[in-house]
Amino acid sequence: MGWCLVQTGTGKRLSLQPGSVQVGRAQTAQVKATHQSVSRLHAEIVVGTYEGPLNVVAKQEIRIIDHSSTGHVFLNGKASPGKGVARPLADGDLLSFGVDPVTYRVAWSPVVLSYSSRLAGEEIRELSELARRAGAFLTQDWTLECTHLLIEQLAITPKLLCCIADGGIPVSSSYLRAMAACRNADSRPPPGEHQPKALMGVDAEYAPELELFLNSPRPRRTLLESVWIIFGLRQAHDTLSVALRHSGARVQLLCTSQEQLPQTMEELRLATQAVTENKLRRASAVWFVPGVDPSLLEGLKARLEPLEVPCMSVSHKAVVAGILSGDLRTAHKTSSVLPVGKPLAADVNNNTFAETLNQDPAAKRRRLDGGVQVKQEEESQKFASLLPSPQQQQLQQRQHQPPPSPGPSQVRHL
Repeated sequence: MGWCLVQTGTGKRLSLQPGSVQVGRAQTAQVKATHQSVSRLHAEIVVGTYEGPLNVVAKQEIRIIDHSSTGHVFLNGKASPGKGVARPLADGDLLSFGVDPVTYRVAWSPVVLSYSSRLAGEEIRELSELARRAGAFLTQDWTLECTHLLIEQLAITPKLLCCIADGGIPVSSSYLRAMAACRNADSRPPPGEHQPKALMGVDAEYAPELELFLNSPRPRRTLLESVWIIFGLRQAHDTLSVALRHSGARVQLLCTSQEQLPQTMEELRLATQAVTENKLRRASAVWFVPGVDPSLLEGLKARLEPLEVPCMSVSHKAVVAGILSGDLRTAHKTSSVLPVGKPLAADVNNNTFAETLNQDPAAKRRRLDGGVQVKQEEESQKFASLLPSPQQQQLQQRQHQPPPSPGPSQVRHL
C-alpha cells in the first residue's frame, strides 16, 4: 500500500493496492461517487505490480484511464484528452470527476515494515508473500523509511528505540495479514487493533512511557540534537548509539581509557570548531553514558569547561526513559550533575514532546492512517486548483440548461 487517494477536505485516505480500481456510480466501483455528472464507470486507476526486492522502496507505476461518457476526468484541473486515454499520475496530483465537487489528491505513502533478524526463513517467506499482496515493503534493518516494526512481544531493544525515535509504530504480524486481506481502495487497518504483547519483566517499568507514545506516535528526531554524548563504556555505545543518532545526537564520542583520552579531546575540539562554523548546533548539555571515570573527567575538563553547559552522568535507564517519553527532563531527573561546566538550569534544552506526555488535547484527535501519520492539510494548499476549470464550468452550465430536443497530478559523526 504505497499509493493512496486522499479526499480533500475530509482527509479520508483510500489505499491503492497493485491492480485496477474503478471510479464511478456503479455498485462495483471501489471509489464511489453520487454526483449525476459522474458515469457509472467513469475512470479506472491502475497501479503496477512491484517486482523488485522488498527492502528497496520504489514507486510503482500508476495511471488513470478516462472511461466517462461526457463528464471527463480532470487531472490538476485539465480535462483528459479523450475516452480510453491513459495518463500517468504522480505524487501530489489532484483528481476530479465530472463536476463532482469531491476531489482527491494522489499521495505516495508507502508502508515499510521492519522484522526481527531472529525470524526463521519460512517465516520471512510468509511475510514476504503477504507484503507483496498488500503492496508493502519489508526489511530486516530499521531505516529512516520504515513506518512499522513487526514484533510479537514488546521488549526494549535498539530496534524498538529506533522505531520510537522515528515515530514508527510497533505492530504484530497480524497487521500485515490484515493489510493483505484489505480490498482495493479500503482504508488501512488501524494499528491499535494489532498491538504486540505488553512489556514484561524488567522492561515493564517503561510501560507508562511506551503507552503514551503508542497513543500518540511522534518522531523524536530532534530530541537530542543539542546534547553531546560521551560513552564511558563500550557496551553502552554499542547498545544505544544507533537509537541516539535517530534521536538527533550528532556528537557521540567514546572515552573508556586514558589511551582514548587524546582522541576524545581532539574530537571535542573539532565539534566545538564545527559550532563556530555553524555546521553543528551548540551543545546545551553533555551526557556521560552511563558515567565517567573521575580521572578521565579531569583530563577532559579543558575541553568541557569552555562549553559552559551542564555535564551529567546519565544512566542507560535514564537514556531509554528520555527517548520513550520524548522529554529530556525524564532523563535529567534521575541523573547527577558532574563538577564540570555549569549547573543544570531548570529550562536546559527543553526539547519535549507534549503530545506524548498527554498534555496536548490535540494529540487524542490526531488520526493515524495505517501507522503513517497523516499530515495536516494546509487550508490554502492548492486552493485555486480546487476551483472549477473553464471546462468544468462549461459542464456545470450545461447541467443547468434544459435538455436539448431530440436530434443527431553532517560535521561527521564524532
